Amino acid sequence: MKGFLLTLLAICIVAAPATAACQCRHFDDTNEKLPPGTIDDRGLRGPLERMTLDCLKFRGVIKRGKIWVALLQDDRGKLYRVTRGTYVGENSGRLDEITPGKVTITLLIPDGQGGWIEQKQYLFGNH
Repeated sequence: MKGFLLTLLAICIVAAPATAACQCRHFDDTNEKLPPGTIDDRGLRGPLERMTLDCLKFRGVIKRGKIWVALLQDDRGKLYRVTRGTYVGENSGRLDEITPGKVTITLLIPDGQGGWIEQKQYLFGNH
């Protein structure tokens, strides 16, 4: 069963987000608990960690000195300014790279055997 769920999650991340398992979900609006296996040892979660990545769109970048700031917009229209190291989405997703055309997020996915696998996911801008 764990292997099946891991495969489904991998398909969800790679495939089009129109599949049922990939729909935008907000964890603060419902009494839904975070998915099993989600690492949550940092305490309080920020607003971008209370939704799946499918709720977010990459809208562009701002450069402040040498620091790139990404603009992410949620499905409700709220705009967030984020920098490298910001936690985003489920599975302890961390924003690792910002370029003018995309942001790179590293997720920690349960491997089904008690361990974790790092996996990259990208949000691309509308060019």
